[in-house]
Amino acid sequence: MSGDSDFYAGGKSTLKNPDLYSAVSTISNTVASCPFISSTPLISKMLNNPDVDNIRSGFNFWSSVLTNLLINGNSFCLIENGGHALKFVENNQMTVTIDTNTEQVHYYYSPNTQTTQEIAPSSILHFKICQ
Repeated sequence: MSGDSDFYAGGKSTLKNPDLYSAVSTISNTVASCPFISSTPLISKMLNNPDVDNIRSGFNFWSSVLTNLLINGNSFCLIENGGHALKFVENNQMTVTIDTNTEQVHYYYSPNTQTTQEIAPSSILHFKICQ
């Protein structure tokens, strides 16, 4: 399902096309610039300032998530710090499987080549463009 590196391989060549770059950039930047509103202050704070590492602004974080989604059809964020922060996950670091017997979805996160860990579905945001 995922586990590819299109965002960083094919995605780069995709973004070299001026028309595609303009469309992806316009959509991702427009959506990323909208504030998230929730009746729960904790959720609002997490969505508007999501980056667990405080490296990216909320705008840059969501722009990355949306750009990845538009190019690859999937984008992932780990829910961290007890639900207080999100971590953007590159598609080539996440593998998604579906157990055909139970129809349960399983997420496997590989932050490096030596480590893979299963992530509970309740601890991940999976954005997908349906076909």
